[in-house]
Amino acid sequence: IAIEKGGDPESAIPIYNELLNSAKLDLWSVRSRYQLGDSYLKLEKFEEAVVEFVNLEINYPQYPDWQAKSVIGVGRVLMAQEKNGQAAERFKEVLVKYDNKEALAEAQKYLDQLDSN
Repeated sequence: IAIEKGGDPESAIPIYNELLNSAKLDLWSVRSRYQLGDSYLKLEKFEEAVVEFVNLEINYPQYPDWQAKSVIGVGRVLMAQEKNGQAAERFKEVLVKYDNKEALAEAQKYLDQLDSN
């Protein structure tokens, strides 16, 4: 995470993958899955980003806050691809399906951005 925050998502990807190779499922593996998707998004590797975000959304129901972030991640990918209608659907999904205040505020922020375009 520190590597990516330092501005080098390319170097962060192998580290996240290594963490995900562990058989143990915990908050670190969930966060690594999200950060991996975010790294791919920053590198404009959109298909890879969506795979990671959707994997988190589907396979980690015990972490609804991270699921909400992953749905937002998919929306961010769609925005980057200028698929604004589909992106808005994902952000609205967060507003309906999740109750994490931070995720709700973030989803609303992106919806407001889309509305202003």
